[in-house]
Amino acid sequence: MVAWKAVALTTVAVLALSRAASAADLLPPPPAVEPPPPPYVADLGGWYLRGDVGVGFNNTVSASTSPSPLNSFAPGAASDDWYNTSLSEAGLFDLGFGYQVNNWFHVDVTGELRGGSSFSGLEVLNVASNTGNGAQYADFYRGNLSTALGMVNGYFDLGTW
Repeated sequence: MVAWKAVALTTVAVLALSRAASAADLLPPPPAVEPPPPPYVADLGGWYLRGDVGVGFNNTVSASTSPSPLNSFAPGAASDDWYNTSLSEAGLFDLGFGYQVNNWFHVDVTGELRGGSSFSGLEVLNVASNTGNGAQYADFYRGNLSTALGMVNGYFDLGTW
């Protein structure tokens, strides 16, 4: 009987010690993972800045002289003609700021500069005379063209389909 008591006591002691040893190996639960913060969105209250860069192409060029030299002659006695007129391309840049009133409407103010365009052309003035001998006068013109433009714009956004 003593042997059974010793076996029982040894079994209980082994179970108690092994239980204590397994309890000591457990770690506390990990901390809860927090979600990342939402991305920062700057709220400007509807204000925005805009800018454009481009090139303006000139297809048709017409030229005239003001005041017309034809005013000095009798009607039909002279003609004023332009030849080889050209106007080169112009670079453009604009900058503006605006306000989006709601999802359907916004307004802006824009300033634009265009420059670097050059003009050339030949003006020929033919004058008839009573003697049959006419006179011809010619001038060749060259110049540069720059413009500045200011605009106030309103936009209605009708939707995107």
